[in-house]
Amino acid sequence: MKTFINNLFIKFKFNSILFANFLKIFFVMFIILCISCVAISMTMMNISKNEMLMYNESNAKNMIETTEGIIDEIKQITLNIAVDTDVRNYIMSESPAEMLPGYQSRIYSKLYAYKSMTKYVYSIYLYNEKNDTVISHKSEGKLSSFPDNDWIDIYRKNPNDTMCIAPWKVMGNYPYLITYISSIAGKGCVVVTADIYMIAKNSSSAYDGKYKLYITDKDNSIIYSNDESKFMTVFDDELYALIKENEIFKYNGDSYYCYFYETKDKRYIVTAVINDYIKHTHRTKNLLIAGIILIFIFGILISGMLAFNSFEPISKIIKVIDKPHENDFIEEMKNNEVKYITTQIINYIDSNEMLKEELNNRLAEHNQLSMMAMQMQINPHFLNNTLNIIGLKLAKEIGAENDLTVMVTMITRLIQYILNVDTIQVDFKQELDFLKNYIALLNYRYKDLNVIWNIDEKVYRCKIVRVCLQPIVENAVYHGLASKDGEKILKISAKVEEENVVISIEDNGVGISEDKIEEINKNLDDDTISSKHIGIKNVYKRLRIVYNEKADLKIESKKGEYTRICIIIPTVF
Repeated sequence: MKTFINNLFIKFKFNSILFANFLKIFFVMFIILCISCVAISMTMMNISKNEMLMYNESNAKNMIETTEGIIDEIKQITLNIAVDTDVRNYIMSESPAEMLPGYQSRIYSKLYAYKSMTKYVYSIYLYNEKNDTVISHKSEGKLSSFPDNDWIDIYRKNPNDTMCIAPWKVMGNYPYLITYISSIAGKGCVVVTADIYMIAKNSSSAYDGKYKLYITDKDNSIIYSNDESKFMTVFDDELYALIKENEIFKYNGDSYYCYFYETKDKRYIVTAVINDYIKHTHRTKNLLIAGIILIFIFGILISGMLAFNSFEPISKIIKVIDKPHENDFIEEMKNNEVKYITTQIINYIDSNEMLKEELNNRLAEHNQLSMMAMQMQINPHFLNNTLNIIGLKLAKEIGAENDLTVMVTMITRLIQYILNVDTIQVDFKQELDFLKNYIALLNYRYKDLNVIWNIDEKVYRCKIVRVCLQPIVENAVYHGLASKDGEKILKISAKVEEENVVISIEDNGVGISEDKIEEINKNLDDDTISSKHIGIKNVYKRLRIVYNEKADLKIESKKGEYTRICIIIPTVF
């Protein structure tokens, strides 16, 4: 068996049925098992990914919501202070001591109470611009006596804003603060600062520092972050581009999850390192690859066994074909399909000589028909050459402009175009030039023939089967217009409609009866050879051969009025 299989591969190489069956069995098993493994793994990975995204998104939203709640709380404290009567009177008064007796103790008490309401407030200041004085919850003095007075620059840039929020570092160093400034009629302002460390501690405590929250303005300047190293910096453009496009991305060697949310004036960005999740995903992929390798090895073993078992009957058939006269082993075969096939093969081999003889007879017959076809091809060439000689003779004897000379020249051109059998399709312009040449020849016979052309410019870019319009025009003239009294009108039009070229040839001749049209249509689909309507049938058959079902020929007529033949072919450039 081993020698036999080796001979098979030497003879058939990889075309062997044994090898083909092995591949079919192997790939069916391999593909089904692999698709199942991949589908299950991908489903589990997608579920894991969706759970991870939902979990992180929920935490990110909660962190943003908590932080925004704290920021809004401090903002509300600022607005409450700004509408307090004593506060407004102090800021707007030129002489607070004269106008507001005992104002200091009241304001100290109120500011201390507001500061004590929440652990996030770092300081509260009331600024009187006229006197350039500042009062806090425990002291009052000139602006310059307060070391952490950098907020004054923010106020002076926005002196009339009801609420202005900006990041700030005390004396340019530490702590890091968010400053809330509410202007009081342009006379001064209320300044409330919040410690971002305390805000971050409260909003991020539940997440063990896993999430980094960044609040930026439209210029990507960070106005708040629980990552103090990024406070009052500009958010990295490359990182921002990644965040806007991806929920999961890789940056500086780490894998990140990102949640991005944008309002009219602020952007919220939450990031979290997800290296553990990515490692878990890689482990899952490695297990999947290992599983596919095991399936591959298992598939080779099983497929080989099945392929050898299925090939045994074929090996017996091959022995019969290689040595048909050494078939003693057939009698020992089981009475099944293989024995039947081998017996039939031997019968076919025995009748081979008879088939060879019949084939030789058919070849001889074919050669005879080919000789006749070539003989018939000589006749038109002979006619063409003869007309050339006559044309030259006439041009010499009676002149090249003589009607007879011109007519012979026209006929010669027509025959030359018809004999050019090397090209099946030609440009539409070539076919029209041929048709115009034929009609010019007809005008010598029918002086009253009036041809109306209506050709769409787009048609000239298309191809058409050679000599498919002339037979239609010939029928229109000889069968429709020849016997008509009066003006003879022939309308030829062509246009592009959607994906088709529609050609119409219409005459105002004697017309065709409905019975006759039905007979012509029936004859078009008839495969028998007939001399009736041979021109139209020839055109129709050639169009169907080239364009298949996409080509059509329609006949429309009214007795005594007109006949219109419409040819529809696909646009071919």
